[in-house]
Amino acid sequence: MNNLDNDKKKVEQLTKIRHAYTNLVDYLKELLFKERILDSPSYAELSRKLGFKYNWIKEKKYSMNQGHFPKKETFDDLYNRLANKYMSKLSKSYEAIQNKFNTLYTFSFSTDKQSLSISSSQQKSIKRGFFNNIKGIIKNHFPNARVFDTDISRLFFERARALKDSHLKGNYKYRKLELSTLFNFIYKIRTVTTEEFANFFTDIITVDVDNLQIIRFEVENFIEEFIFANPFDVKYIGDSHNKGTRYFKPEYELTLSIWFEMSKAKKKPILLKNARKLLKYQTFGRINRFGQPDRGKVYSWIGLMNMLKELVKLVPYSSYSKIFKEVWDYINIRNLYLILPRVYHPSWYTISTIKFHIITLIIRDLGLDILTLEPIKSESFKKTHRMDSFTYERHHIFVNDKMSIDVNRLALVMHTNHYNLEGKSNLVLDLIRRRINLTFDCPQYYKKNIIDWRDKWQHYLQRRTFLIQNGIVNFINEYFTDDNGNNYIFEKFFSNIPKDNIEQDIKNLMLEWINKHRPAPILNSHIITKLFCGTPNLVTSGFIQYKS
Repeated sequence: MNNLDNDKKKVEQLTKIRHAYTNLVDYLKELLFKERILDSPSYAELSRKLGFKYNWIKEKKYSMNQGHFPKKETFDDLYNRLANKYMSKLSKSYEAIQNKFNTLYTFSFSTDKQSLSISSSQQKSIKRGFFNNIKGIIKNHFPNARVFDTDISRLFFERARALKDSHLKGNYKYRKLELSTLFNFIYKIRTVTTEEFANFFTDIITVDVDNLQIIRFEVENFIEEFIFANPFDVKYIGDSHNKGTRYFKPEYELTLSIWFEMSKAKKKPILLKNARKLLKYQTFGRINRFGQPDRGKVYSWIGLMNMLKELVKLVPYSSYSKIFKEVWDYINIRNLYLILPRVYHPSWYTISTIKFHIITLIIRDLGLDILTLEPIKSESFKKTHRMDSFTYERHHIFVNDKMSIDVNRLALVMHTNHYNLEGKSNLVLDLIRRRINLTFDCPQYYKKNIIDWRDKWQHYLQRRTFLIQNGIVNFINEYFTDDNGNNYIFEKFFSNIPKDNIEQDIKNLMLEWINKHRPAPILNSHIITKLFCGTPNLVTSGFIQYKS
């Protein structure tokens, strides 16, 4: 039984060694690639740059997978090659590299924890190293200035003794910097002005905008590297994935972006735990869960959709629109689409919903197919049989989104072109944004895929100018009246809508899109009331954006 226990312990130890080694070499190849030392982030390239004649890095990993314990000399050799060749170029990441080597030595040779060039008893705290690196970044830009702890305290905590009284005092300097605190530092460095920055630092009289922007980039980049290095026992990022912590960069970026927009709205950094409460999303920001198979994923389709419903109440529309795009980009990256039945919303076929969709999409897309710039003819609105080839279709932009009746998630197309849009969510969204942002330059997609793109784009610009100058009623009359004088848009979708004050509201809506560069319409409540005609679900669905 003792032999079995010993074997089990050996397997567990080797597993820890292998994970620590993988975490180290993955970090090194990404770091050296980012610093342009490696031509590609691969084990083979890392081995070559360290002077090995074969894929040494991968070979050692394979050896451990086969159950072979590494020798101390193996890791000593790796460390010495790295230190001799590149450590001077990697000074900003030195602390993280040192910590990862120490972790590897701890798991591998418990009695040799002090075998590196700097023993554990001689090392300063991780916190001390963190703040020293921040000071070093700033000093690089002001070589004649001294940078003090009090300066960093004022920058990050707005009081001169913050580091001395807490973070670097006694045993506090060995405690983990919480993720909320690191996000706080990112917020402060992103939002500090040139005048504030100069006032925070004793020996710095002035800083120009360009120099401050470089400092912002370098400080935030260092903080991100620190987070992904997982220097503390309690991890910032899950590190059990075989591709290392960097695999979870999308989760980190989405978390930081949402948190930052919420903090901007509050005009101060907020705690991650408070963000969870506001979003009603208890796993928000728990990115250390990633890579742990027994814990599941932090972000899911349902969770993100519910989060967006709360987020719209918390941030300005410009921030919400930015996050909305980033959430859908993340969903695409992680393929989080639910496999849903193709069931439409109960209000999808109601007359009031259809009226609202048609009028609003004509305003937004000018009655031109989103992919081809071909006009959607007036006759297509005459027939009601939705399978007729010459009818219009309301196309859901996103996969498995049939339950949505949010006009911002739809495009208006001819039935014959309906399936051409399938699987092109990002392209369609990009073209819609370019249109609403009133670009004059023709998007590259049209140039590459439409033979007579110049004529079609010129026609698009003419329609846009006409709508802005003359309003929706004249626009529909001009472009949707057929040769026989019939206008099926007026007849079927616009006939019961009063055209006095709503006409002015729609003109104002267009001007807002122009002046505020919005990527999606914010609908005036008066327009909603008139166009919805008793379809409150469009508002309560949580996706339609409107203002009172």
